[in-house]
Amino acid sequence: MTEMRNALAYVQIALGTLVSALAINLFLVPTQLPSGGLGGLMLIMNYLWQIPVGPAYFVANIPAILWLFKVKGRQGAVKSLWGIACFSLLVQVTAPLSVYAPTQNLVLAAIFAGALLGIGTGLTLVVGGDTGGNSTYARMIRHYTGLNVSTVMLGMDAVILGFGATMLSVEPVLFALIMTVVCSYCVGLVQDGLNSSRFVLIISEQVDLVGTALLGELKRGVTRLDARGEYTGKSRPVLMVVVSPPEVMRVKRLVLETDPEAFMMVSDAREVSGRGFTLEHELRRLPYWAAQSGD
Repeated sequence: MTEMRNALAYVQIALGTLVSALAINLFLVPTQLPSGGLGGLMLIMNYLWQIPVGPAYFVANIPAILWLFKVKGRQGAVKSLWGIACFSLLVQVTAPLSVYAPTQNLVLAAIFAGALLGIGTGLTLVVGGDTGGNSTYARMIRHYTGLNVSTVMLGMDAVILGFGATMLSVEPVLFALIMTVVCSYCVGLVQDGLNSSRFVLIISEQVDLVGTALLGELKRGVTRLDARGEYTGKSRPVLMVVVSPPEVMRVKRLVLETDPEAFMMVSDAREVSGRGFTLEHELRRLPYWAAQSGD
């Protein structure tokens, strides 16, 4: 079973890198749009001097690959090596598709490239893979200097985009910023949005009946909290239940059928892990460096 999960993880990393490669060759290369990160630097070099993006990206990541093997060991670094190799290869293999670019509109190209890059990156990250580049080099710099990873990545992106603005022009860089925002949103959507949950707080005079109804039909755990009204000073229990978005309407129906006067509050749960939700998935896909106390 574990071997099957590992195999599927490698397939998903390859799929994610394919989506990212298509974003580059269908939207960025035809419109000569740059991007942040090490891949963005390779794109700028391709626009200026026709240097192939895929091979150049792999060569640029060799120091990062060696560092990953040193820090994470063979078993820990192999997914990263696979991601970097797949991305480098697929960017080169899909390069001929640039002649079939669906649009030359810079706004549309930035939006769709950002969306595809975000989806591809998210698919890779959720199974503990990565494609090297800025994030790996930023972790390397942190390892030796203690600098914050986000700060290092921001500085590297600023330098690369500044180089792009100098060598190309300012306008493509502005579109690249739009793409970066869309990409970040889509990465979060893939990592968290597909696993989003809602938690519901319920205050009812029929708390026992409501709790029994939720347990019986939803098959979800229900927690009873002790609360006190600040105005009345009276103590009363509050029920809390965490459910998936499609189950919210079922909760409302069950509660209102049991106690029409019940008070409910529904809120987003940013991340839910544990038995009955995603504990096993989270443990399988947790990246190595995220589990290290020093990072």
